[in-house]
Amino acid sequence: MYPQPVICVTSRPLVKTCGLGTVCLLGSILVIRPELVAVILLLAAFLIVPLGTRFVRRQASGSMPDRLLRTLCPWQLAAAVSLAASVAVPVGWWSMTLALPWMLVTWLIALCGLIHFARRPRKFADRDQLGIDVAMVFLAMGGTWAVWHRGGWWPGDFPPVIAQLTAVHFHYAGFALPLIAGQVSAAARVRGAGIVVPALAVSTLLLALGITFSPVLELFSAWLLIGTAIAVGSLQLRFAFRQTRPAMLSLFAISSVALLSGMGLAGVYAVGEYLGAVAAQDPYTGGAWIDIPLMIRLHGVTLSCGFALPAMLALSLPPTPPGRWPTAAELSPHPQMTRSPLPDDQRPDQRSPASTRRR
Repeated sequence: MYPQPVICVTSRPLVKTCGLGTVCLLGSILVIRPELVAVILLLAAFLIVPLGTRFVRRQASGSMPDRLLRTLCPWQLAAAVSLAASVAVPVGWWSMTLALPWMLVTWLIALCGLIHFARRPRKFADRDQLGIDVAMVFLAMGGTWAVWHRGGWWPGDFPPVIAQLTAVHFHYAGFALPLIAGQVSAAARVRGAGIVVPALAVSTLLLALGITFSPVLELFSAWLLIGTAIAVGSLQLRFAFRQTRPAMLSLFAISSVALLSGMGLAGVYAVGEYLGAVAAQDPYTGGAWIDIPLMIRLHGVTLSCGFALPAMLALSLPPTPPGRWPTAAELSPHPQMTRSPLPDDQRPDQRSPASTRRR
């Protein structure tokens, strides 16, 4: 059977990843002084993506995706620094060239996701593994849009801020959200939780098509994404209160509350943007309700710092016993409902002694 990709990083690599990423992020902010939306993108490059890729690496499996991810880990920081340098350069060929290493890293991560999906025997049944695959594949779209924005060219007649926000969107809603949704839905054991990750994938793709071609499709897909994210936040809150470690409970609870509040703001913006488009107003001002600069300050900061970062830190904390993340069966509130990995003829007899004597 294909080895499980979910692992837990040890404390020393976690401190190293967070320390180097935080120092580089703060240094970029102090030296470059980028806009807020660029800071959110750099937060994903320096912390969210490295923490996520460390989480999905498997221990000593020896397969090609694992070796590639392990090889990419030292280069992720260099590519993120190059992306920060591209933000400091005016939009053009030089800025696009500096952003290319980050796009290459995201493409290689997406390749790992495709190979992992192709080699898994239960492609859609394992929710946590499906969330990992979707997250790694969608990350390539975020890296591609980042290069397009820095080069000053992108498909469609959009303002530059929309192209930049699309790159940010795929780093968080495309990478962090499916990764977390897969873990909490696999452990939830709630009816209907299995459609969370597929619904996230479909709504994200439909939202991109709706923004390009149809306001009605954009409104429908936006609310589908919002409703699915609210379901993820509810499952995450349920998952948080089943944790025994105070740090994991606090981080998951903060992340779920931030996700629920951020999706409420997104719903208000989606309705206002649709009404503004119907009234033939500027479709990128958010109508008369919430404009884009306010959405960046409220929605963007809430989901990046409040949702994605605490959740990634919680997934990276070493659980008990150390060295292994608990499986969905161990986190289930109904262990007797979990499926045994042994064939039927090799399972131990779990009937009561009384029933055995009657037989």
